[in-house]
Amino acid sequence: MVKWFEWFLPAILLVSLLAPYSYAITVRIDVSGIINAVNGNTQSTQQAQEDTRDTLNASLLGLPLGMFGLFTNSMKGSVKGFNISLLDLTRELLSANPDPQLMFGWWQSITIIISSFYLLIFLLIGFNFLINGHSIVKREQSKEWLKNAVIMIIGVSTSFYLYQLILGLGSGITKFLWTTGFEQFFSATIFDGTGMLTLLSFMLSITLALVTLFFRYLFLLVGVVLFPIGIFLYLTPKFENWGKIIFNFIGIMLAIQFVDVIVLVATQQALTQLVGNAGIGFILPLGFLIVAIINSVMMVYSILKSALAIANNAPIINMAVSAATGNIVGAVGSAKQAGEVSPNVL
Repeated sequence: MVKWFEWFLPAILLVSLLAPYSYAITVRIDVSGIINAVNGNTQSTQQAQEDTRDTLNASLLGLPLGMFGLFTNSMKGSVKGFNISLLDLTRELLSANPDPQLMFGWWQSITIIISSFYLLIFLLIGFNFLINGHSIVKREQSKEWLKNAVIMIIGVSTSFYLYQLILGLGSGITKFLWTTGFEQFFSATIFDGTGMLTLLSFMLSITLALVTLFFRYLFLLVGVVLFPIGIFLYLTPKFENWGKIIFNFIGIMLAIQFVDVIVLVATQQALTQLVGNAGIGFILPLGFLIVAIINSVMMVYSILKSALAIANNAPIINMAVSAATGNIVGAVGSAKQAGEVSPNVL
């Protein structure tokens, strides 16, 4: 106990002596940086969470829109590419006529078959001249038949080159108007900035026009074979009307090209006058649609006119067709017409 008191008393005295100077010793610990760091980390974590939430929301909401936009752009690109292909084919079918050389072999076969009738025609002309030589009318008729027979031989022999010249002339006129008129109609730039509805209207109108132009192309190609047959029939007695039917059909097919060019030139003028107006993007599709309608009307007119001409020149055929279709009145009328024609033939 005395020993402990000996140590405690000096310590009390030492503290009492140093107490006045204790205010000079101040221990300061700056923890503001730690606090700021903690606050900053908390704020950055909250901002990151908000950014992540916004990104997720935008992604979830924008995913359907992005998929729709991707599908729409892909579809527009596909329709645009398809329209460009249609335009290229339409330009080829409209600006050029078929090459007759593709049917040259068939033309040779037809001319050989036709030439086999030449001897028979000259025999008929000779017999008609000998038997009816006393009649001035019959002699003049035989001379006319002889002249037609000579023209027939020359015409059939040169029909291929004459038909080729006609097609080349039509193509030359069309290409002249093409380079001076509406070349831009068949450029891919017409689809720049167009919407989906306009692209679909282009696709429909160009497709319809292309179908009619393709039929015209085929008919003109078959015309290589039909043209010498038409010459032969037109110059053969009693068959003139059949030759006229063939010529009329080929002529309408050739005229379609010029009518289409005129329609497209008029479309260009309308496009120039209406620049800046709303809906101007539909002018070209309307032009191609009008081309398709006009081509269809001309083809149907040609077919119906040929059918009516055949019916008028062959009452028996008309009567058979009318009976097959149940048209009794037409069958009776055709029978009467056949009865009126048959005595004259006999």
